[in-house]
Amino acid sequence: MKRSLPVSVVLVILCLAAAAQAETQKRGLHLKLSGGIGSFTGGDFNTFFGDTIPFYESVLSAYGFTRQGEYQELKKAWNASGEILVDLSRVFSAGVAIEYHQADNQSAFSWSHPEYNSLSVDIAPSLNVVPIKLNAYVTVPLTPALRASVNGGLGIYTARATFDYLEDSRIPEDEGMFKSEIRANGTGYGLHGGLGLELKLSPGFAVFTEGSYRHAKLDNLDGRMSVQADSPFTETVEGKIWYFEFFDDSSSRRLSGISFGDRPEEDGLTLLRELELELSGFSLEIGFRVRFAVWE
Repeated sequence: MKRSLPVSVVLVILCLAAAAQAETQKRGLHLKLSGGIGSFTGGDFNTFFGDTIPFYESVLSAYGFTRQGEYQELKKAWNASGEILVDLSRVFSAGVAIEYHQADNQSAFSWSHPEYNSLSVDIAPSLNVVPIKLNAYVTVPLTPALRASVNGGLGIYTARATFDYLEDSRIPEDEGMFKSEIRANGTGYGLHGGLGLELKLSPGFAVFTEGSYRHAKLDNLDGRMSVQADSPFTETVEGKIWYFEFFDDSSSRRLSGISFGDRPEEDGLTLLRELELELSGFSLEIGFRVRFAVWE
């Protein structure tokens, strides 16, 4: 089944190309602008911050604390795109696009006890991604005004991520505030493909909608983490970001951790590798196309 998928994709493209030979539209140079919504897989940052709940849950539930709220993974995003597109023939087109994706999703959860007060956690993550993409299109007319397209290509992805963590404990003999700020950035490569529909409103103007899927991963991230507690205590570490898992005695389970700088050498660490930021996901966009140069 997996081997037949690439063959099927090639056959679809060839069929579209053959059908599109009947297209009589003049070729040209186009500007495409669009915006929409999308998603990211997230990756190790979601796992790391999500482990806050099982860690405290296993410790505090034994003393009768009850939890309110959940960790909200960083997934949903909005995006905008601009592209210069040139017709290579009456069938094929190619373009260069610059996109911007932004994802934000704040989480707030807490544990409370009628006698021992409460512990609350607030996590505010933000992810900004700028892909530069090379695109190839095959189009086929469905009606004189409506066209369908298949597209695909590759891209360079630059990402900046911030994760602010605030913990407020009101538990007797363990009161205090703990705050950490993580800043990370990196660049990687990805592949994408999708389908589109375009409605021509005039010879030089059209509106369109496109749905696409991207596969992209960043695993060579650099960053900085600043930690501040009530002590007063402040510490800043920076460098390459590492991901690992370890056995936590307090919760009696394996949890995830991250480290900055040199590769960690502590005993008992498993799955030790460079932290991965997963940018794979879907996008759905609507926009318009303007043709500003024409030739036969």
